[in-house]
This record gives sequence, structure tokens and C-alpha cells, in this order.
Amino acid sequence: MSAMMVVFLVIILSVLVMAVGFAGLFLWVRRLRREAAGALRDELAEDVLHVADCNFMGMLSSGYAQVRGNGLLALTRDGLRFRMLLPRRSFYIPLSSIKGVTYPRRFLGKFKGGELLRVDFANSAGKEDACAWLVADPHWWGEAIAALLEGKDPPPPDRRS
Repeated sequence: MSAMMVVFLVIILSVLVMAVGFAGLFLWVRRLRREAAGALRDELAEDVLHVADCNFMGMLSSGYAQVRGNGLLALTRDGLRFRMLLPRRSFYIPLSSIKGVTYPRRFLGKFKGGELLRVDFANSAGKEDACAWLVADPHWWGEAIAALLEGKDPPPPDRRS
């Protein structure tokens, strides 16, 4: 067998191993998302207006050194619920504690290339805090939160881009 043939076989084998690894990773993330969606459904006894995949950019009070990651963001008539895929954690921001919504391009020193949904709120201790997420249409989320704060129905989520 020539040296060229050995190199070719090594490359083919490497590509196959990587493909199997990526497929396994994809299936694992899909399973985590399904589990998170199920847990969120079980957790919510209230009317869910919209649930979307998101990338959590962090909580202001936790500072720069914190775990960020993918998860699900749910809007209910009572507030926002977030469930992170890994590590598995969740938190709730009551609608009554939300002070404002903005759309920065960076949060806690992280830049994602698009507008983020930043929600400013009073935490359980009554102190000002904020969280940010990368979502498909941050302006829809802001409009929906503003409508709920005014006692109105939010716009339909199907207008998202």
C-alpha cells in the first residue's frame, strides 16, 4: 500500500469518527432540550404565551465569571421563566418586578453579533438586576412584556423573523 493510500485512509477514518461524534453530540443536545421543555411544562401551571430557544448571556449580579449557555425562555402572563440545558438550572422573573427592556449588542463583556433581549428587574432581595438572552426576535419579546405590563394581550409570536 502506498503512502498516499495510507494518508487517504487516515483522512477518511478521521472524517468518519468526527461525523459520528457530531451526530452523537447533536442527539445529546436534542435530548437535553426535550428534557428541559418537559420540565418547563411540568413547572408551569400557568398560561404559557410563548416558548423559544435562546442563549443565556448571564445575570448582572453574578458578574463576569459565570456559566452561560443554551436553554428555553418562556413568557407567561405572570413573567419570564428560563431553563438552561447545561448546567440544569432555572429561574423566574415575575412580571411585577420587571423595570425595563432594552436591546444591547453586548452584555457582561460578551458580544454575539446581534441585538440581545436585556430585562432589568428587581431581584428577590429588592435589588436591581438584569439578565440578557440572544433570542430570534428580541423586539417581539420586549413588545410582549410591555403589553403584559400594561394589562394588554401581547402580539402574536408568529410574526417573528
